[in-house]
Amino acid sequence: MKETSCSKRWLAFVASAACMFSIAAYADTTTFKVSASNSSWQSTGIRVKAGDTIKFSASGTVVHWKSRDGKEKQTCGPDGVTGTTSEDVYLTPGLRKMGLVGKIGNQIFDVGSSAEISAQHDGTIMLGINDTNKAGGCADNEGSWSVKITK
Repeated sequence: MKETSCSKRWLAFVASAACMFSIAAYADTTTFKVSASNSSWQSTGIRVKAGDTIKFSASGTVVHWKSRDGKEKQTCGPDGVTGTTSEDVYLTPGLRKMGLVGKIGNQIFDVGSSAEISAQHDGTIMLGINDTNKAGGCADNEGSWSVKITK
């Protein structure tokens, strides 16, 4: 069979499409909303394997405190309250207060507005706000962060 200019272009197109499909299948991006009023870990439903590289990009502003009458409010982005470290009564002690945090199995990590981690365990990606886990800890919180997760 004689190769024509048309068949060469067709083969190049098919090869290019196969390459793009492979890249698209490998780089899977999902957007997840993390509620600031939920004091526990929130499942993203995204399963990973040990060794997988996961990238996070988060945006938005949440209310992390408000006065009893609701007239005064304090807000923060996914990076939390700058210059603070959470105590034992927080979801993840030792990380920034009110920041976006994550876990896979027993691997706990800071996400903030941007992070790239290597999964140490097989499991589901869980996300949350690093607020106090005492009764009513997130009761005064409002809003959510939008988190893009790429694996």
